[in-house]
Amino acid sequence: MPQVDIDVNAGAGTFDASLVDPQGAVGGPVNVIQVTDPFRVDCRWSVSGLIQQMSGTWRVQVVLEGMGGIAPEQQQPTQIVGMVPGQVTPYTTQVTFPGGSINLGTEDAFSFHVIALLTARDGLNHPLPVAAAVDLGIIEVYRGQ
Repeated sequence: MPQVDIDVNAGAGTFDASLVDPQGAVGGPVNVIQVTDPFRVDCRWSVSGLIQQMSGTWRVQVVLEGMGGIAPEQQQPTQIVGMVPGQVTPYTTQVTFPGGSINLGTEDAFSFHVIALLTARDGLNHPLPVAAAVDLGIIEVYRGQ
């Protein structure tokens, strides 16, 4: 699972994300996905220091940036997870792309650069100086025969 550090004046932590293709062949690549198959990104993060005591919300987004100039950017709704002041156990969430949710238009396949983003907002919904991004690499979404 790719991991990045969260390093801010208010504390530190880690953010991990991994791509999961539950319909994929056992032992097969997770970066080649049939458009009718669901897939997801599993995210896990933990923090320490002052940020661990804050209240507000964590926000996780997964963005699929189209490659090659013709593939459109796509994403699912932001996952919002409530902060629990003093929480020691890592936070987790999943961002799921249902089967058929990637629009290929008339194309047979598109390649996408996949990035998982973690941000935070305080109790008044103001952005906090916390952000982390995990680069999950390139996926190919194709239309099966």
